[in-house]
Amino acid sequence: MLAKKILILFILFFAGISLIGAQKTVITGKVTDKANGESLPFVSIVFQGTTIGVQSDLDGNFKLDGNNIKSKTIVVAYLGYKQIELPFTIGETQEINIELEPDSEVLKEVVIKADRKVKKDTAAIALFRKVVRNKPNNRSGSLDFYSFEEYTKTEFDLYNLSEKFKNRKILKPFEFVFENVDTSETGKEYLPVLLKERLADVYYSNYLSKEKTVVKADNFSGIDNVSIAELIEYSFEEIDIYANMNRVSGVSFIMPFAGGALATYKYFLADSAYVDGLWCYKLEFTGKRKQDKAFSGYAWIHDGTFAIKSIDMYVLPDVNINFVNSFSVRQTFTYYKERYWFKESEYVHTSMNLSKNEEKQSFMIRKNASRRNIVLNVPIPDKIFKGDAVEVLVGARDKKLEYWSEKRHQKLTKKEKKIYATIDSMKNTRAYKNLAWIGYLGSTGFMKAGPVEFGRAYTFFSWNEVEGKRYKFGGRTTAKLSKKFQLDSYVAYGAKDSAWKYDFGLKLHLNRKNNRWHMLSANYRFDLIQLNLKDPLLTHDNLALSILRSEPLSDLLKIRRLSVEYEREWLKGLSTTMQFLPRTFYSVPTGFSFSVPIVENGGPVDTVDIDRFKSTELRAKLVWGKEQKFYESHFLRFPITFHKPVFHIDYAVGVKGFLGGEFNYHKLELGVFQKLSNPFGLTRYQVTAGKVFGKAPIPLLKLHKGNQTFLLNKDAYHLMNEFEFASDEYAEVWVEHHFNGLILNTIPLIKKLKWRSFGVFRMLAADLDPEKANLMVMNFPNKSTDPMMPSPQRLTGLNGLYMEAGFGIENIFKIMRVDFIWRLTQLDRPSSTKFGFKIGFQPEI
Repeated sequence: MLAKKILILFILFFAGISLIGAQKTVITGKVTDKANGESLPFVSIVFQGTTIGVQSDLDGNFKLDGNNIKSKTIVVAYLGYKQIELPFTIGETQEINIELEPDSEVLKEVVIKADRKVKKDTAAIALFRKVVRNKPNNRSGSLDFYSFEEYTKTEFDLYNLSEKFKNRKILKPFEFVFENVDTSETGKEYLPVLLKERLADVYYSNYLSKEKTVVKADNFSGIDNVSIAELIEYSFEEIDIYANMNRVSGVSFIMPFAGGALATYKYFLADSAYVDGLWCYKLEFTGKRKQDKAFSGYAWIHDGTFAIKSIDMYVLPDVNINFVNSFSVRQTFTYYKERYWFKESEYVHTSMNLSKNEEKQSFMIRKNASRRNIVLNVPIPDKIFKGDAVEVLVGARDKKLEYWSEKRHQKLTKKEKKIYATIDSMKNTRAYKNLAWIGYLGSTGFMKAGPVEFGRAYTFFSWNEVEGKRYKFGGRTTAKLSKKFQLDSYVAYGAKDSAWKYDFGLKLHLNRKNNRWHMLSANYRFDLIQLNLKDPLLTHDNLALSILRSEPLSDLLKIRRLSVEYEREWLKGLSTTMQFLPRTFYSVPTGFSFSVPIVENGGPVDTVDIDRFKSTELRAKLVWGKEQKFYESHFLRFPITFHKPVFHIDYAVGVKGFLGGEFNYHKLELGVFQKLSNPFGLTRYQVTAGKVFGKAPIPLLKLHKGNQTFLLNKDAYHLMNEFEFASDEYAEVWVEHHFNGLILNTIPLIKKLKWRSFGVFRMLAADLDPEKANLMVMNFPNKSTDPMMPSPQRLTGLNGLYMEAGFGIENIFKIMRVDFIWRLTQLDRPSSTKFGFKIGFQPEI
């Protein structure tokens, strides 16, 4: 009985402690100079005896909060001012405004240590200039060689968890996951959900201008898609603190030690002290305006070499980056043999959610990187750098727990160790499988059914003028049946034309080296198509387009084609595609139809209708994009990054007499595309040129894509009519510049909306040989009654310049953009539109 009472007392005692500890303390306020009332930025406010603290913002405001706080005092410190301690009440939300008194003795000491000779510049700017002046000597790229072993740990957490969130009905089957909840330094709960680790050897040669990464071990909890795993590494783009610009979530930021940073940054000399036995100065920096694409933070600068010993910097919440609540980076450098500076460790942290509300549930990503076995300026054999820039060793993704326990640089916490087992357990629950099935259907349009899947669901029913109501059903095999090959097929039926259509396909993975893409595919199709359609998802049988279409769709062409394609990636970013493509084009009475001219006395006098014609093409395409990244599923891949120029060469030859081909011709196209970051935002440019040699009819020439809807189509000219121009030689320049808020952020009321402006320009110079134009006529039934269309209704050559330009606003509700476009040339053509607007859905970071 006594034991029972003691047990009850112990339970009540510890429950009471838990209730007290669970109370949250929140302190807000403003820090000012007691003498003149001015606000003080970067003031340190911490709970005494803890590491929980914050810095005041540019206006001197701060918010300090934490759970389980035992101290009853906050410590306020700022260089040049007297340190003070202030009491507070535990477990309450309170406001404490702070006034600091200047400390004249400290101010004198700082000025002397910084630079006695500076007269016009402040000591902080003088120090900044010395760092910039010595960048060539202190950055790692100035070394002849270097090598090191790097361990990276990337963790994905659910952050700011609330009881309401954890008690949601949909999460009930996963209650066991919340056993892994941890607490951050600020006292906020987070749940580790995914963990990625990588161990690699890195080599660099200045003489070859090459860096090689050899991945020895790689592990990602819960994810078996290699492409996603690689993209996780890429999601944190490397921050070069000595560079002029770096990207954060795709947005270009001016760096605090860029050559022209004085136009963007303010600097403050804050402290001087020994750091790891080296005398250093603490230089604080921030953007001159809250919305500037600039970092805030501080760096410890070594006296003598003026190299950065360590740097801590973050992005202010006012900076216009969608969904990103916070972003910070910390880097430390080692002074190797008192001769060279080299990065030793890095910590990157970001959190994001849809509303950018820091008090709501967020997705937190943290990356820790450390380097060991650093060797500098020791020659490295050239053979090390052969092949891909990133090489994954055989078996790197199959390392056992024992290997990681021995090799990882940083030990996992108890919560982190549980991630792998927790994810495996969660994936085996019925609830997870159901949610995954629904998510897959929503993102791909396919319904999984074991080794096969059916879809795309949004093409099962649609309608158009040629087929009337169209019914379609298809499916494909999945990796559960085979990771080596995929079979796909569909059948479709039109109620109006009473005709069956069908498609059969095969994709086969060939042997891959270093995970480079290598595929053979074949496809046989008999169906209706839209000419010039580039997007494989926005087909004419997409139900959404049937609903949104403002006019009935009749410009359809029937085609029978066989396609055999061989694609190989020789090096990362360098790939070739070979294609064999015999096709038969059919006239459609209520769609496209074809006629050939009757020529007398050297010119056409009439036309005669034909029901079909044939072509047989052999194609070859080469694409080169240095450092380009791709997303890959099991049997599909597409590019997602274009930070370096991406070049392509596309060649096709038509062979007359081969499998019924009726024309001899050659087609050549060259092009380059890039997203170019610069101090004024982001510029996307695309330059393309091509020519058709020989006798190719109009449907096989270049048909320039127009857009007569109010919806944005990035692959089309905004104000060009559909099928307005064809050409056999052409050159195109497309430029789109996004200011990323540079202009609108300066307008007081507009900047709160976080809209962004951009400009567009598109130009086409093209010509059409009359001999090719007269080989065949394409008839447009939907335009045959239009008095503004030329007669006969045929595609014509531009034979000059087509230009359009405009501007727009993007980031409207974070997902929309509106383009305002003017057509600058070819204004006397039938049905030409001088001005128009387009609306697009374009989520942007």
